[in-house]
Amino acid sequence: MTTIITRLFKDEATARNAARKLQFKGFPARALTVITGGKQAEAMMARADVHASAAKKYAEALGSGGAVLAVAATYKPLGAARIAREYLAGQDTVDVGKVT
Repeated sequence: MTTIITRLFKDEATARNAARKLQFKGFPARALTVITGGKQAEAMMARADVHASAAKKYAEALGSGGAVLAVAATYKPLGAARIAREYLAGQDTVDVGKVT
């Protein structure tokens, strides 16, 4: 089973840095997607399996130059969802309220 974990960062560089750190923790690059604003943002989030209600909130927030990191946490590394959540909880992310 795959769990999709998302966070909004203030800019693309910060989101990409978080993605690199998760790679060092054993996440494959294909499991990490950084999405920036623009016309295709919601479509890119849909391809990354971000829930539609969350994608809409994130797309609205991306207008200010932020970037979304979507993590497809599967079985690699072992405990991937927990690792991603714990790591991202310690990062400086942008609050968009409660999203599914």
